[in-house]
Amino acid sequence: NGRTTRSFGLSCFALTIAFITLALLPLPAGSIALSLNQLAWPPQMQMQSVPLSEIEQEFFISHPGTVAQENRFQFQDISGSLLLVSSPTWRAHHPPELCYISSGFQLNHMERQQLTPSILGRWLALDHHTRSAAYWFQSVDRTTDDYLSRIWGEVTRKEQTWTMVSILFDQTQTPSEPAVQAFLNAVHEAIGS
Repeated sequence: NGRTTRSFGLSCFALTIAFITLALLPLPAGSIALSLNQLAWPPQMQMQSVPLSEIEQEFFISHPGTVAQENRFQFQDISGSLLLVSSPTWRAHHPPELCYISSGFQLNHMERQQLTPSILGRWLALDHHTRSAAYWFQSVDRTTDDYLSRIWGEVTRKEQTWTMVSILFDQTQTPSEPAVQAFLNAVHEAIGS
């Protein structure tokens, strides 16, 4: 059907123009990233800094005002890695499932979920359901699992600085487990404060 093909082509063209326009918008003056080194973690949470890869360092350095930090964590009976990327530009963020896939993880399942009463995020099952992951984007006022919503918050100048939170658990977990709930809340509160 020629009419459907033309309509689809026009929609793709309009979307491309919209993204190019977004990419060219200047950053608001005074937008600064969160100082990740000063986050207050609960005493029972063991955090160990992990150096970013060269590719990650080059990517984040190319976005002024961006701060990225990766940690290994141990909390109660759960462990894993935590990547935080605070930035005044959406260009420094991405849907974290893309990183998991490009790092060789098999994505078995992903769903939007209210992870805690304060966190709307995504829960993922990886590598034949042997690993779990969670992520969200957090501003001063809210959290979202939706990358486009994060972009829109910046474009409308309502929320200028966001932190991408990406958690990879060493084993399979469920978001309702008390230790997982406590960990997710601790991360959310540390960034929020």
